[in-house]
Amino acid sequence: MRNNALLNGRHRLASCGKGNGVVCADGGICQPRAGGWVDYFVRAGVGAGGAIARWPGRPPSRCALCAAAARRVGLCAACAESLPVIDAACPVCGLAQERALPCGDCLRAPPAYARCIAALDYGYPVNRLVHLAKYHGRLDALDMLASRLAMRLRREETRPDCIVPVPLHSRRQRQRGYNQAGLVAAYLSRALNIPCRSDLLSRRRATREQAALRPAERRRNVRGAFHWRGRPGCAYIAVVDDVLTTGATGNEIARLLRRAGVGRVEIWALARSAGPD
Repeated sequence: MRNNALLNGRHRLASCGKGNGVVCADGGICQPRAGGWVDYFVRAGVGAGGAIARWPGRPPSRCALCAAAARRVGLCAACAESLPVIDAACPVCGLAQERALPCGDCLRAPPAYARCIAALDYGYPVNRLVHLAKYHGRLDALDMLASRLAMRLRREETRPDCIVPVPLHSRRQRQRGYNQAGLVAAYLSRALNIPCRSDLLSRRRATREQAALRPAERRRNVRGAFHWRGRPGCAYIAVVDDVLTTGATGNEIARLLRRAGVGRVEIWALARSAGPD
């Protein structure tokens, strides 16, 4: 099977389950091309069919927001400049605010994770870009957002032992064709030279979409939903997600990892939403 079969819309692709190749519908194994989003799919251990098949030969060269010509993948220069960067935030939960001091919620009830680092505020156009990436296969938009998070993380003096993406349930990943958190984690792994371990955390049961739930419902929804297969040697882990809203998912995972002996857990997210708390 030729390498360019990965980008041929006639093939419906799926994960081989081992993270080292992609299986075509006819059963052949396509060896991925080096670099690009195909490489991210393989490094993240997820299937490429749900999104790559939508690109007949190359990623879109038009801005995901205004459709103007884009010199780099994702956005034109004007729209890239409009992204709402978080300048000051709570040093624990990452909520944008006027001064970088712990917010009232974190003072009253500190989360299980040590801190959240988010690059952007989850307002327009970031919310639109995340939606396009998750539900419409616009992974060029995800590339732009991940690059902003990588820029923010390069300012940090300490680095975790590994990066772990928030997993999707296997059924939802088959439906979507990819896990957006896995792709972001793979991007950060390459940009920051930190190992990405998508094999250490799994979702043991399907859960409802968090976006439609109230804060208390979100906490109940993810309670006991994850399974950790890591080793005690992982002392410092960054859990990667696309958006942090109430922090219910990140907090549940952090509690699980701390019980398993992980000393420090951080949440890295593309964007932080000031959702209902």
